[in-house]
Amino acid sequence: MLKGGQVDGVFGYVNTIRFSAKLSGMDPDKEIRFINYGDYGMDLYSNGLIVPKKMTEEQPELVSGMVEAINKGVADTLADMDAAIESVATREPLINKAIEKERLIATLQDEMNHPELAEYGLGAVDPERFAKAIEIVVQANDLPRTPEVSEIYTDAFLPPVSERITKLL
Repeated sequence: MLKGGQVDGVFGYVNTIRFSAKLSGMDPDKEIRFINYGDYGMDLYSNGLIVPKKMTEEQPELVSGMVEAINKGVADTLADMDAAIESVATREPLINKAIEKERLIATLQDEMNHPELAEYGLGAVDPERFAKAIEIVVQANDLPRTPEVSEIYTDAFLPPVSERITKLL
């Protein structure tokens, strides 16, 4: 729709838009202007693993196992990106492997590679930054109260700091 001029703009993850545009034949670096929230004071976290509190209480081993599996998947991907892309291609043979590898690298570099990664490790948050992000959401949605970071996030299921991924590329 963007390429055809049916819409003037789209909303989404930069790399989703960038590489979808590229797959459609557009040159996203010349034909699209990206507006990043972080450039305008909204340094928000974009992704996270969300599980019901009840699950963390009644099935903590399930949550720990899921976090461990995700971390192993990321570590395996970093160790051999071509094998990771081949794995995706076995499930979705219509992908353009070259473009998907570019997307993977761009996602690691541009969307996941926040400076705090080196300090806290993958999956962990900077409590001060997260508190500011919560405040942004509270203000934007006129919520009746501001939750504490501990009401929303826990690192209890992450691997020890010494075992966390702290470098993506």
